[in-house]
Amino acid sequence: MDQIDWKLEVYPEPVQLDELVHGLLLSFLSIFILLNILFVLLQYVLLKRRTKQERAQNEAQKLELIGTLAASTAHEIRNPLTGISGFIQLLQKKYKSEEDQMYFSVIDQEIKRINQIVSEFLVLGKPTAEQWKLNSMSEMIDEIMPIIHSEANLYNVEVSFQDQAENPAYVFCKKDHIKQVVLNVAKNSLESMKNGGKLLINIEHDEKAAEIVVKDNGEGIPKEMIEKIFQPFVTSKEKGTGLGLVVCKRIISMYGGTIQIDSERHKGTTVTITLPISNEQQD
Repeated sequence: MDQIDWKLEVYPEPVQLDELVHGLLLSFLSIFILLNILFVLLQYVLLKRRTKQERAQNEAQKLELIGTLAASTAHEIRNPLTGISGFIQLLQKKYKSEEDQMYFSVIDQEIKRINQIVSEFLVLGKPTAEQWKLNSMSEMIDEIMPIIHSEANLYNVEVSFQDQAENPAYVFCKKDHIKQVVLNVAKNSLESMKNGGKLLINIEHDEKAAEIVVKDNGEGIPKEMIEKIFQPFVTSKEKGTGLGLVVCKRIISMYGGTIQIDSERHKGTTVTITLPISNEQQD
């Protein structure tokens, strides 16, 4: 076999032109469809981000408008209210019939309601340059627990407070602000449990942040409302102002924190308030 002069030749089958064109078109079509899908996804992400930014800008504009309104009118509203309240007290002493007293009581309640709205306006419009101090998170909650227990008795709600941190967490803040936020959130929880229930207030923290978790098993918040819950004048309460949670968010944001609400209809609501903690020790 080595002495025989031979060679082996191999030739590929000829490729038809229409098959080549078909293959190229299929490849280009696949690449074109893939690029279009990527383009649509990119446009969707950009549109979603732009919508989120516009929504945040709209909310900021609303808060700015409310703040401007508060700064220019709050004191002018309170001054005549103080005079009206004083005269109502004088009339209560003069006209002591049961019917008159009922009318005076209604007027007094409405005056207090107006004052409450004005107070919430003032928080929204108040400048943030206030004197902050180092406060213990646990001590702040302890100070308002008697108030929460008192309110809970009216709704037949069992309240428990747990501080799971081994060491106390200290936060630079104005104590009344944090107490106002927790009281507001706790009051909302109590009002959602008209037939009784359980309210849990829990404190946790790590090296950077502290969490106040307020959890109830009340009626819950509708999903469509949660998306708008921090917008001004959005409320499910018959006599609510729709400013309570707006004020809470403004206060928590002032201290560099966050407030998050998770809720399921007829199962309950969990509010998580996160605040940055200080590593300094209290004097």
